[in-house]
Amino acid sequence: MTKRQNRFAWLPVTAIGELVGDVDIAALERSVHAVVMRHEALRSRLVRVGLGDNDSTLFVVDDDKRRFPQLEVREACSAGEARNEVQTFHNEYDNDAFAPLLPVRALLVCYPREVAHHNGVRATNALLYVSTNHAVSDGWSQQLLYNDLVAAYNNDGVFPKDRPKPARRYCEFLAWHNDQVARLADDPKVQAHIRQYAAATRLPSRWPTVCGTDKVVDTLFETGSLLHTDEVAIISAASVAAVKARLRGDVADFGRASLPSVLLAAYVTALGDAQLGRSVVLQYSHTGRIGQPDLAETYGQLATDMNVIVPASAEPEQQQLGAFISRVHNAVVNSLSLGSVVPYSLAYRASDGRHPLPPQFN
Repeated sequence: MTKRQNRFAWLPVTAIGELVGDVDIAALERSVHAVVMRHEALRSRLVRVGLGDNDSTLFVVDDDKRRFPQLEVREACSAGEARNEVQTFHNEYDNDAFAPLLPVRALLVCYPREVAHHNGVRATNALLYVSTNHAVSDGWSQQLLYNDLVAAYNNDGVFPKDRPKPARRYCEFLAWHNDQVARLADDPKVQAHIRQYAAATRLPSRWPTVCGTDKVVDTLFETGSLLHTDEVAIISAASVAAVKARLRGDVADFGRASLPSVLLAAYVTALGDAQLGRSVVLQYSHTGRIGQPDLAETYGQLATDMNVIVPASAEPEQQQLGAFISRVHNAVVNSLSLGSVVPYSLAYRASDGRHPLPPQFN
């Protein structure tokens, strides 16, 4: 599903939907452009700044329209062939966050319907595939992204301000990647593929999960939080002085650093450690936000639900977690000392101000 790259990788977050009826390809292309323009996270990529031991990893926004994601259009003779085209396209995805390509890929495969119209002309259906690099999105966010794309398409390629419910005939969701995992868990071919993928990317072949109402977790740390797109652009540039001023204010008000800075540091630390073989990266997915109305209108987060980072150590889990959090905060200080432009966005803060992550993620 992805090539080995610097010893870390992510599964692409994928949504596949069936578009019933003839598709206006030009309008769909405009819709992809409208959704990408609406959210800076979908135009972002990772870059390295500095040399040697002073390397830092930053998100930057790429506004060069020549590198904007383009809708690829293909044709197939049947629904089965269309599914195979989608699978092939998915397998070709190099999900390397440092690649020069942008993190969004879209494919439309048109195929004839089984039932002909009364006039003898065979109408077409289509499969629309959209995948996003896991560095900037997650499974739940991808559903909202797909919903926005459909809404823009129904509005002739213009993103509607009030997010109207999309027409049902254009919004039949066939499958979501995370839901497929459970159904395919007993398939030997799938298990073999997972083991092969895990060996190439330092991911374990069996991924931990969250279970129970008391939030018994098999994982230690989640580098992610939902940030409201209506409050601020998700990834934007700010001077080091401005970030330091905001950090000082957060520490004075809450006794801790702002969440995006901590997340950035965790992300940078995790990638660096994984590259050097000092840590492993566990894929982690949960549905903690589903059904929360106040969070249902956002997507395109900074590393939301990306991965659980566990330092490679024989120490007890709580000691590992404590040591990792300490290193995260140290990475915040180190990244600010480089004098480079760093990503910054408003913090999604816990209401009581005591937790380093919002309550629903603890």
